[in-house]
Amino acid sequence: MKSISFANRLKELRKEKNITQKKLAEEIGVSLSSIINYENSQRSPVSAVISLMSMYFGVSKEYLMCETNDPQPLVYEDKEILSAVNSEFETLLENLLNNFNESTDENKKNLFDIISELNSILGTKNVSAQLKAKTLATIKHDAYRENQLLKMNKK
Repeated sequence: MKSISFANRLKELRKEKNITQKKLAEEIGVSLSSIINYENSQRSPVSAVISLMSMYFGVSKEYLMCETNDPQPLVYEDKEILSAVNSEFETLLENLLNNFNESTDENKKNLFDIISELNSILGTKNVSAQLKAKTLATIKHDAYRENQLLKMNKK
């Protein structure tokens, strides 16, 4: 099996889709220099960007990151587990929201990252809209954190 790097896989997928680096950057909401750096192995994308690329190209994250040669995402079909997940999901979210305000800032940031990743996994049809929403959420989180720091400094 031929070993391929993330940089080569990204370039290959982009060329298969017949788009420029600039177009890819615009479509997933990152800078052109980021795409260039990814394709030249100068930088590695964060997990949220990997998720966006995976959705944009319609391949699994594992394929994009060269962990497999199968581009298809894994399909999970255990009906019993899916039923349990569906019945408990809202309760888990309610508990998460109730405990969020009592969490430390570090835990809030970790929860935010996890929820952002989940949002990426679940996906939306419009990757650019998803990234804008994620950016807005990040700005809100940063503003909240800044406000908390200002309150602490005033004490």
